[in-house]
Amino acid sequence: ESAKRCEVCDSLRELECGDRIRGAGAAETALHNIVDLTGDCSPVRFAQSATRLEEVQRRNIMAMAAHANDANPSAPKRQKMQEASHQEDGSHDQAQDSESQQRDAIMKMAAAANNQGPSSGNSLLAQLRAEREVRMRSAGIPVRGENPNRGQEGDAEQSSTCTANIAAANATSSALPDQKLVILTFNVWFNHELELRSRMNAIGRIVVDNNPHVVCFQEVTPFILAIFFNSEWWSKYKCVKERGPMDGAYFTLILVRRNVDFMDVRETPFQNSNMGRGILSVLVKTARGGVRIATSHLESPIPPFRGPQMNSESRRKQLSSALAQLSEDGSCRDVVFAGDMNWNETKDGDVPSSEPWFDAWLCLHPGEPGFTIDSTVNKMLTYKLQERLDRVFCCMHQWKVSSLVMVGQEPIPGVNYTKVVRKKTRELPVFPSDHFGLVLKLV
Repeated sequence: ESAKRCEVCDSLRELECGDRIRGAGAAETALHNIVDLTGDCSPVRFAQSATRLEEVQRRNIMAMAAHANDANPSAPKRQKMQEASHQEDGSHDQAQDSESQQRDAIMKMAAAANNQGPSSGNSLLAQLRAEREVRMRSAGIPVRGENPNRGQEGDAEQSSTCTANIAAANATSSALPDQKLVILTFNVWFNHELELRSRMNAIGRIVVDNNPHVVCFQEVTPFILAIFFNSEWWSKYKCVKERGPMDGAYFTLILVRRNVDFMDVRETPFQNSNMGRGILSVLVKTARGGVRIATSHLESPIPPFRGPQMNSESRRKQLSSALAQLSEDGSCRDVVFAGDMNWNETKDGDVPSSEPWFDAWLCLHPGEPGFTIDSTVNKMLTYKLQERLDRVFCCMHQWKVSSLVMVGQEPIPGVNYTKVVRKKTRELPVFPSDHFGLVLKLV
């Protein structure tokens, strides 16, 4: 498995840092390598998502290469490039914001390349590669371009904890959860520009601290997946399947602890989604029978955030469809549906659920707002917003809901960023995400 991780990291590095201008063939080769090496850990949909992102980035780099003598194109030129990219893309309105951020990141990379300086993306992947090589040496795996007998005592000492964790995870036999079942849901925020590595490391610490049996992530990008894949805590989990819509840069993800058996992974797209949204679920085996755990990221509002752009009707149909589909699941009687529902009762109305379904937060915290986006707490955010977008819906027979707590409500120690707010430069704290996570405990 260590060797497989190294090969995948190499392919990811080729995809993210390779010379994109040489054409689609190199990217396709790297993507096929990833799929071949990871098997069920990284299915075709992930490759399709990465391919889509690669195409968008390649077009922008090629456009900027035509203006190599002008590392900072004028505003009209930049606008023309963006409009041409959008028209060629055929992307839906919701993807415009994320693609704009990706485009800005690539422009910085191109400008850095023209100035022969490292980009933030290349620096991060270089750091990932260095960490991977340390682990390869400690495991006795040859590093490309090095003597396989070369001694690396210092590196081996630094990575001994990770190697021990991998060995322990692989040696652990499967067990059926009996006394408790812990589930984490977290929208990790796809923003690559805001202290990405620090934020993903903080989310990794949240996973380690809560030790969930199942993890449900939303807004995972191929780049975020690369960071997770190279983290020590990842070795404790199996990735059941990632879903990456053809026209979007992020997707949902479910991880199951390695010592827990699971089966019957299902992926069902919403028929009315313009954003590639759907349901991803897995049947987890327990001593009391199966528990189906599902996640989703329901249709998002898009600018100007009013009228039809709120996508309220789409969300209502998606949530109704999801609950009905999960209720009719004959494989088990206990179901948990957790994720970013983008739900706002003021704009979307009451949740279309009925018995035996219940909202775990309302059941355990009556009268508490439960905002999972709260700019009064999360000072990283510069806009005003308080909403309970993330929900956990449960249908229980053999299990009972014991607790539901929020995580990720503290700033990352020692990490700040600067931003111009109302023409003033401010230094702001960094939180793990723009959302807070939820940890559900079943007993």
